[in-house]
Amino acid sequence: MTEIEKLLFRDGGTHAVVGFKLSENQITLHVAPWTQQDAQTTAEFSEAKITSLDLYADDADALNLPWDIIGFDCYPVSQSRWRFVLHGSGLEYGFESLWPQVVNDACQRDASPSGTP
Repeated sequence: MTEIEKLLFRDGGTHAVVGFKLSENQITLHVAPWTQQDAQTTAEFSEAKITSLDLYADDADALNLPWDIIGFDCYPVSQSRWRFVLHGSGLEYGFESLWPQVVNDACQRDASPSGTP
């Protein structure tokens, strides 16, 4: 699992994006296990900049939430910034931001990435 998956995924099982909000310089992401979609983890990515968006869904309905998460990668860019790539079954979303703040999570986990440069 990547550092961002360790932070956001509850049990290592399959997860979905159940909420996604893009506002000025911030992305708010709500993820949950497929089997328990009411058990959401919410993360806020501040100072966010969209770097890419690739859509490859067979039809427009595949872009409706929830999005199946195939993988969620993260790479350090500088001392404070990270590049994130969210791979879904119908899209790939890339962005850079600060490491996210988990603002809603029933499970307490260490929020700092071990791969911080």
